[in-house]
Amino acid sequence: MDKLRNRARRALADVVPVWCALTVITGLPYVIAALRTPPGFVFTGVLSAYDDTFSYLAWIKQGAQGHLLMLDAFTSEPQGRQFFLPLWAGLGLMSRLTGLPAAMVFHAGRIVAALFLLLAARAVARTVMKSRSRIRYTLWLLAFSAGLGWLLFAARAAGQSMSNLTTRPPGGAADLDIPEAITFRAAFAQVHLTLGATLFYAAMAFVIVSLIQRKRVFAMLGGAMVSLLALVHPFDVIVVGTIAAVAFVFWPWFQGRNSRTVEPANRRLLDNLRLAVWFAAACVPALAYLLFLYRSNDVGREWSHIISALSPPPIQYLAGFGIVALLAGLGFWLLWRRRPTAGRILVVWAVIQSMLLYAPVSFQRRLVEGLQLPLSIAASVGVFWLANRIRTAGWQRKLRRPLLLAVMAVASITNVGFIVAETSLLIPADPRRYVDKSLVDAFRWLSANAEPDSILFSSYKTGNMAPSLSGSRVYIGHYDLTVHCRDKQDQVEAFYTGRMSSEEAQDLLVVNHATYCLYGPFEREIAPEFSPPDCLAPVYNAGDVQLFKVMP
Repeated sequence: MDKLRNRARRALADVVPVWCALTVITGLPYVIAALRTPPGFVFTGVLSAYDDTFSYLAWIKQGAQGHLLMLDAFTSEPQGRQFFLPLWAGLGLMSRLTGLPAAMVFHAGRIVAALFLLLAARAVARTVMKSRSRIRYTLWLLAFSAGLGWLLFAARAAGQSMSNLTTRPPGGAADLDIPEAITFRAAFAQVHLTLGATLFYAAMAFVIVSLIQRKRVFAMLGGAMVSLLALVHPFDVIVVGTIAAVAFVFWPWFQGRNSRTVEPANRRLLDNLRLAVWFAAACVPALAYLLFLYRSNDVGREWSHIISALSPPPIQYLAGFGIVALLAGLGFWLLWRRRPTAGRILVVWAVIQSMLLYAPVSFQRRLVEGLQLPLSIAASVGVFWLANRIRTAGWQRKLRRPLLLAVMAVASITNVGFIVAETSLLIPADPRRYVDKSLVDAFRWLSANAEPDSILFSSYKTGNMAPSLSGSRVYIGHYDLTVHCRDKQDQVEAFYTGRMSSEEAQDLLVVNHATYCLYGPFEREIAPEFSPPDCLAPVYNAGDVQLFKVMP
């Protein structure tokens, strides 16, 4: 017990300083944004990826309402409660017990998940590193590094006006365009990405340890992590499963000639396959659930058809990891040469995941999450090797620490620029960052008076926020979660601008089971004047917001 306690103490000593710095730096923009809330408005707690983040808050809202099984609140099609999402259900339960808003619970979960991510990453790093100083450097590199996005941003922004820059920000690198590729961006914005990476790393750590110690309990724990991962971020299951399969089959070869074991290769392969069976057995429950959901839920099948997240060219991934990717090339060579066991798994991990980024699926770029860890470990190995090549005599001894700090500084520039941009007043905020208090009051009225699972007809932006702030379902509100989203956007515009007759408007509302209709700030952007059809009866009016009930 004392040995286990000492290990936990050392792990926390390595992780907590990084976690505290990450928490403070990623939390600063939210604090500043809250302090800048204009009079008459409410800060929603969202600073980036507004469409997606409000959908996650909506899941939390359903959990706070007491639902363990959930439904898609962003589409009006009839459906049952079949989605089992333990992360959002757990955060919803916390919201219900504490009385805290969904956004506040979301950020609390994001902060806690970052701690577990660093602990899981440390567990992987320990399989190839013994020096705590190198492990700590790896954790700092993982938490704060990005790529050359800052350079591309500066080069392209130089020729643009501020108005063009805000509407079409420069991209071209993964650290600018793909938040799940970078730990810092994930920890800043999304709890499920942070927790997903945590489970990814934990699964890989258990797989590697099970092969080293030949214990099936660790293989089963690795499979259990995959089962949980399937319920948090299912895309990563493909990556973990592929890497684990290769590791179990080729482990004897990875050990090389320096292996101390005297067992025949076929015997070791048989033992590895037994471990693989235990690993796969622990993966079965959640994978079976996902298969059942896909086959039985029409909305779930529609999602799989409309998801489109193809990978950019490889150069954008290389630019997105920047100096870390450059040093990782050296580090992987050293790991393959000097670490004939776990180190080679990291090399294979990076190679396989890089190849999966161009697999024949529509969600290619979603498979990038987790790649930053083997790159960071390898980069740390590479930079320490370079530092140790510096002579230890005389003034040259003083160059080691500046070299390590310089690598960290260059690797962190994009994330520093990201925080500066989020706290700057130069770039206009999305209108969903601060919402008119009258609209929030209308949502609260709906929450208190609307029937369970009632459907609100509104514009896209209103519908994007409504499920998380009112608990109501909406006709339209998310580009992926809303079935036939583009067609519905055209119908919404025709409805509010009066291009529909009263009978057509009534048919639209009735056929889509709409219970309420809202005309507020975002609907006024579509139509400054609105003449409600005869089937709408006013039930709430405050400020610029009118709420109608659809009458039979």
